[in-house]
Amino acid sequence: LENVMRGLKESLPERHHKLLPMNEEAIVRGMEIVQLEQEAVLTAV
Repeated sequence: LENVMRGLKESLPERHHKLLPMNEEAIVRGMEIVQLEQEAVLTAV
């Protein structure tokens, strides 16, 4: 996650850097959803 955020910061124009915290939250939430889905699949088997 740190590498992704560093990459975004380096590749996005500075005017978009204020959006980085929101993007990080979205990435973390997406990771949580994937984890929940994987657990659901494992318990369904």
